[in-house]
Amino acid sequence: MRPTRIRDNEMKEQVENLLKKGKEQVIAEQEQIIASNKQKRDNHLKSLGLVDEGEVVRTYYGIEVYGSKYDEEKKKYYTESQENIALDVTDEEYAEICKYFPPELATNTIKSKTGQSVTAQSTDAETTLKVIAQVVLWVGIVLSIILFIAGIAESPVLLLGIPIILLPSIVTWAFTKVFSNISLTLKEINEKTR
Repeated sequence: MRPTRIRDNEMKEQVENLLKKGKEQVIAEQEQIIASNKQKRDNHLKSLGLVDEGEVVRTYYGIEVYGSKYDEEKKKYYTESQENIALDVTDEEYAEICKYFPPELATNTIKSKTGQSVTAQSTDAETTLKVIAQVVLWVGIVLSIILFIAGIAESPVLLLGIPIILLPSIVTWAFTKVFSNISLTLKEINEKTR
């Protein structure tokens, strides 16, 4: 009889462990669903223009970038941007909003009616492209000035190098700026279509 009791106890433990794992899994899935629904709700409210200006977010860089400030404590450069967060509405208010502005239609029709436009925030990639564009332009200008001075002092043949250096640096600067702006425009279009 003893071996049966031991087996029964082992089986009870296995069943309890299985039930415990199942409960944990269900709780994790429910939390994921709640987070997903919260994100969808926030996106819907944002698409309707129901936003509250959020907190100021700092993005830190190892080098100075255009429009950056210096943080004495962290000894790094940073830029600040405001993130818009969805208004905090009750479940009843949100249900009422959904009656008149269903989440499926909000992205396409509501934006055009309200005239709200989403502005895409510059990320590290766009900021890096802008910095590279500025560096290329300034290096081209400085080298052209050096060639101009050397051409006057040494040999007029060096003056021919000015357009060879200045024009490609201006073209590179222009293309890099345009590429950065295209990236921001695509982000803006992506935000509008969500």
